Amino acid sequence: MLPTLLLALAPTTFPAPSTSSVTPTSAREDQDQHVIRLDELQTTSLGGQFQRAPHWSMASLVLLSLGPDWHPSGSPFVLEALESPDARIRAYALEALLRTDPKALRAAASTGVVENLVAAQLVVEDELWQAKTMQILSGLFPKSKANDTAGWTQHWEELQRTFTPEEWEEPTGKDRARSSSQSVAQRAMDLYTSGLEVAICIDTTSSMQAMIDTCAIAFDDVVYLLSAVAPEFKIGLVHYKDEGSNPKGGAILSKLSNKTGSVRRKLSSLKVKGGGDIPEAVVDGLEKALSKRMGWSETACKLVLLVGDAPPHKEDRQRGVDLAKAAHEEPFGKKPGEDLGSRGKVRPFVVAGIGVGSILVSQDTRDAFHQMADVAGGSYIDFVTTRREKDPEVAARQLRAELTSGILELVFGSRFREELTVFVNVYFTWTERGLFVAPEDED
Repeated sequence: MLPTLLLALAPTTFPAPSTSSVTPTSAREDQDQHVIRLDELQTTSLGGQFQRAPHWSMASLVLLSLGPDWHPSGSPFVLEALESPDARIRAYALEALLRTDPKALRAAASTGVVENLVAAQLVVEDELWQAKTMQILSGLFPKSKANDTAGWTQHWEELQRTFTPEEWEEPTGKDRARSSSQSVAQRAMDLYTSGLEVAICIDTTSSMQAMIDTCAIAFDDVVYLLSAVAPEFKIGLVHYKDEGSNPKGGAILSKLSNKTGSVRRKLSSLKVKGGGDIPEAVVDGLEKALSKRMGWSETACKLVLLVGDAPPHKEDRQRGVDLAKAAHEEPFGKKPGEDLGSRGKVRPFVVAGIGVGSILVSQDTRDAFHQMADVAGGSYIDFVTTRREKDPEVAARQLRAELTSGILELVFGSRFREELTVFVNVYFTWTERGLFVAPEDED
């Protein structure tokens, strides 16, 4: 019998960012969070996306798009995922089943899925993997008294000849999910086909050292996951201080590049200095990040990630809002969606904000960053750098996981927060346990 602790850990071993620290970009987006029930057409559509997925990350996001309740037409591609030679896809298939409501699972899980869980997943030599599998089986067969591999094997041998999934109930009215075209998998495919460019625009005054260190630690994971989704991925770096600390307040340290290692080294070597009064040259940093000198592509998805623990100067605040709004509504002086022929279509800039605090984020910082994000199609999150965890290694892992999850949310959109939190938590859980290849070890 597996330890009870492992069963308690089965959903995830890394904490999700606190819901109180993450602020949606608008009331509309807050209301549009997560699916309720997927009908046959929506589930079948996800199956097609799974079949076409060009990378493990895309396939995994399709699996997470199933949500808590999906049509039995998804069972064949879930089984295909469980049978995948790629352990990452198998891990996300398990997570998709764990996220499925037990009643819905009893209707959707085919004989093949149950057979695979018992015959293939229960024999994986990892206690947590087995615990997750048993948790799924317990949802499928709540009356079973089986609690170990032998017990579940015997239970299935007795039941498999007569096993029939429960009847599926078609969703109606408000129970019906939003269109699957709005799934996290569809957003991932958009990034895959269009490419992604991200400029980190970060405050480097004295109070930001802990955040810079966390960014440097999380950098490889963020780049690994984003470049997996968007192979045409570039990243750049801008820093800002204050007018008295740095000429004109900000500077481009690295133009957009696919040489991510060079950007990471520059980020890791940043030294904090100056500050004094509370406001900083946020707007000058934003202006540098949005400039043509960064090397932006007109047709790629473009994100400026504004990171800081202080608001802009009051006299600059409206200019920052105007800059962000113009970049979103008239990128390069053109209209988003304008056809450029064989080069594709013009994409808007998106500005997103990370407000930083050692214990909490100041309201002035939150308001200013949120305002710039709101007018530029982006979202905002708080990020607190002080952990209650006494073990410094555990605290560092928590910060790394939370920052990675937060940045992916800003790239994809806050309506996909739940799926992305699970995506990142599963990645970190199994990388720590040696099942996933760490970014620095993968070819």
